[in-house]
Order: sequence, then C-alpha cells, then structure tokens
Amino acid sequence: MAKFVKQTETRKQIVNKYLENSELNQVQIAKLLMLPRCTVGKDIRTYKERLYIERKPGFLDTNLAVRIRQSYRRNPNLSERTVANTFGTSKATVHRVKVKAGLKIYKIQKVPDRDQEKRIRAKV
Repeated sequence: MAKFVKQTETRKQIVNKYLENSELNQVQIAKLLMLPRCTVGKDIRTYKERLYIERKPGFLDTNLAVRIRQSYRRNPNLSERTVANTFGTSKATVHRVKVKAGLKIYKIQKVPDRDQEKRIRAKV
C-alpha cells in the first residue's frame, strides 16, 4: 500500500507544479522533481482527461466487484470493454472480477435455420 501512497504523492507534486506555472513544459517539471519525463507527461495527460489525480477505482473496491457481477448476471452478453466503460474502470479489472467469481460468459450464437437438405449440403 505504501507504493500507491508514494505514487499518489508524486502525481500531486507533478500536477501542482503544472497548475502553479503553466509555462513550464514537461521536461522542466521533470528536471525540477527529478522524475522521468514520460511519467510527468502521462500524469499531466491523465489529469487533463479526468480532472483528478487519484487512480481509477480498481479491484480493491469491493462495491465495484459486486456491481460488475450483478451486471453480468443481468446481461451475460456484455463485453468486458463495455462493462469497463460503464463503471469507469479498466478491462483488466473487469476480467479479474469475472475470473475470481467463476463467471464464464459466452456470446449467444445464432443457430442457422437449416432443414435436412441444407445440413447435408453444408457439410459437403
């Protein structure tokens, strides 16, 4: 858990520097905080998209896991991507919840409408 606290503090420092002085570019912020430029760029981009610093709600959120399981029980044909976008989390989190819950979701496949003659022709 200490790792996540340190990452959150680092994100706060990066965003605070960015908000305090918007003339600073990513390279300058990276040098000031002695961090990799790609980390600074990623955190600034994420902040611009979401307008908050915290991580997306992940697998540690038990309420999220319950809601994901309920959505699959209601509609087992949903894709992991659709569920992830609905709950604002990642596809990996949705997949982890499905595996842990033992859910095996299969898409409903349409059975071809064939009579005996069409079945024979289809096999040949």
